[in-house]
Amino acid sequence: MRVTILHSSIDQDANPDELETMIQVDAVQGALEKLGCQVSRLGFTLDFFSVIRQLKDQKPDVVFNLVESVRGRADKIFLAPLLLTRLNLPYTGADANSLLLSSDKLTAKQWLNANHLPTPSWIDPDDLHTASLSSDDLYIIKSVTEDGSLGIGQDSVVKHRAALIDIVADRAQRFGGKWFAERFIDGREFNIGLLAGKNGLEVLSIAELCFVGLPEDCLPIVDYAAKWHVDSDMYHATQRSFEFPQSDDVLLASLADVSLACGSAFAVTGYARVDLRVDDKGKIWVLEVNANPSLAPDAGFAAAAERSGIGYLQLIRRLLDDALARGGNREIALAS
Repeated sequence: MRVTILHSSIDQDANPDELETMIQVDAVQGALEKLGCQVSRLGFTLDFFSVIRQLKDQKPDVVFNLVESVRGRADKIFLAPLLLTRLNLPYTGADANSLLLSSDKLTAKQWLNANHLPTPSWIDPDDLHTASLSSDDLYIIKSVTEDGSLGIGQDSVVKHRAALIDIVADRAQRFGGKWFAERFIDGREFNIGLLAGKNGLEVLSIAELCFVGLPEDCLPIVDYAAKWHVDSDMYHATQRSFEFPQSDDVLLASLADVSLACGSAFAVTGYARVDLRVDDKGKIWVLEVNANPSLAPDAGFAAAAERSGIGYLQLIRRLLDDALARGGNREIALAS
């Protein structure tokens, strides 16, 4: 089988969250080669004619789509599956519609509301000066389109309007794009992976992000340091756990149900990750639906698959099989 790995074009001086794309590319290529595939790589750019020409030269049976940004902008990731669909090439992961819905956080939250799925209230960028603020609520400042906790730090959680406006202006100046305020849910945080199976999406082992030994002046949030700064206190304090007491059984079942409902609402194909929080009253809140989570071997999705008895090689094979099935092709024999 000929497989082209389509990925973001990354500069060598890019941020750690962007550089992780190439870690994914290396890992996926290694797995594909173990499966007996002939693998090519192709960086995705806005020069569509060049991309099309190279795809025609490579003649892939299927494209493994690892495009997470285009020219450093995550809001353009839908362009890759859009082009692949136009070329009638089978590809892994979400289609353009799912990525359009999920990659813009404001659109995603509106869609969650429309589908009666609980998501924290928010303030649009244009309403920061006029929106009513509850005196009891904290707000967390987030990018509308960027992921990987870009721009999120300990100072991102604020209460008063002046601080909120200042942080939004600061992030827009430093990172570009639009930023909004979401009501901060103080509680337990969970990541739930969804993986396509023969009978639809399956829920992988549920992971809780536990904050262990958190410095006194730090809030329990997965900020940029917690994800990417390996020498930071936040990185070491943020730990993934798959162990739960029996008393959590009902909660875990509810989390799985909500996550599957999110997968259905966003028409997820291939794989996805749903990030949720549970407040002190036990209410579940959907923070984000990520339709193309990281496939790095040490990232949360691969860890959840491994915990579910699905090794990395099997994970990559399942994503290939799903892509071929959706592309209307019969399954091509792979190495065992």
